[in-house]
Amino acid sequence: MKGWSYTDGELRTMYRDAKDKRAQIKIIQELCCRSREEVIEKLRSIGLEVEDGEKRTKPKKKRKAPNVVCEWTPETIEEVRQLAATGVYINTICRRMHVGEGRLRRMMDANGITCTKYGEIPDAKKPEIRRLLAEGLPPTRVARMVHVSPAKLRDRLADFLESEAL
Repeated sequence: MKGWSYTDGELRTMYRDAKDKRAQIKIIQELCCRSREEVIEKLRSIGLEVEDGEKRTKPKKKRKAPNVVCEWTPETIEEVRQLAATGVYINTICRRMHVGEGRLRRMMDANGITCTKYGEIPDAKKPEIRRLLAEGLPPTRVARMVHVSPAKLRDRLADFLESEAL
């Protein structure tokens, strides 16, 4: 092929107005059926500064772990015990303590601490739920007031009403 499919002015505009210059070289290659080297040579001959290096990839940034090193002191273990007793979910405790879930679970297992599983109604909230239901409030409102899932409360409603009758 002797000539180019585009004029020098059109090539200059295509390259100059492109956001991604390296990608634009490839586009011009495909439009003009030319090699990369030919396109770069042509762009330089019409007065443009062109980098001829291949596409560089940035190295992926590694996520840094929090700088907090959690030592399981008796105070931190007691704090976890209190949070678990009040019905705080394990993922929330992990965020507060700046530790991974696996490390927290191992510590909890070693110290006999149990935590409310996500979606369950914490034992600490059950007396309040019974009291509010006894006052005649609708279950959906009770669920919102004590911050539990209305669906879970609806599923367990019979258990609360039976224990209330006893």
